[in-house]
Amino acid sequence: MKRELTAAEKAKPYARYFYQPMAPAPKATMDALAKGPIDAALALPIDRRGDILKPGNLPTEIGYCVMPDGSGFVAMVTKMPGVTSEMINWWFFWHGLESLRYKIWDPDDHYGVHVLEKDLEHRLDIRLNTRERNWGTTDVVDEDIGGGSTVLYISFVSPEDYGYDMDQFRAPNVLTAVSANAAHGEPGARMGTFSHVAREIPGGLELRSRFWLGWNITDKRPVRVVDQVPFEMVKGLAYHCPKEYANLAAILPRVYEENVAGIDRIEDFRS
Repeated sequence: MKRELTAAEKAKPYARYFYQPMAPAPKATMDALAKGPIDAALALPIDRRGDILKPGNLPTEIGYCVMPDGSGFVAMVTKMPGVTSEMINWWFFWHGLESLRYKIWDPDDHYGVHVLEKDLEHRLDIRLNTRERNWGTTDVVDEDIGGGSTVLYISFVSPEDYGYDMDQFRAPNVLTAVSANAAHGEPGARMGTFSHVAREIPGGLELRSRFWLGWNITDKRPVRVVDQVPFEMVKGLAYHCPKEYANLAAILPRVYEENVAGIDRIEDFRS
């Protein structure tokens, strides 16, 4: 449910994105989800996550299920015309610094965000490129992924530490990847892991997303963190993902153009 902005947020130039209608998810995507869960045999096991770096498509590009071992799986793909990999890298280091930036991504379901204070210097280090500024940092988000307001700790991991073959990172098939472990409520209550891999398509890129609920990646290897993932959590995430990423695809080129030259000061984000 959309929450009203504060007076300070309303004064920001990008507040207008909060009030404009959200871009709808593609009908074909929603039709695929409406068919219900996929056969778990068509899901990508976490120990084969590197297959997402290969050319072509996997057996499931859109779908969700609970696996026989009790973990959850979600696959999604989002076409992003006019979006570049640099925009994706910039967005993921930039939006976590301020709640309004997170809210314009999905005004219905995103309520707040901040970067852990111990990670602010790394996130704002101009000596790092935009891709590196996330690595080893954590966003604390308040969002609704289908079960009401939930606080999640999103801890970003470099592609190498995620266990990916870095030789596969070359255009056009792999432009960049944003990967993270997620904890529910507090850093110790681990919940799942996800990876968004961008590859080039005519006129832009497509973001191929995979979520493995019940798993984290630690020391480049999968580690089981939850025995049984609720089906409703998996389904809720499957429906939330295309909603937020369809809107991001619509607003990102302009938000990037209007804000990429801005300078963020660490004092503005310390509590």
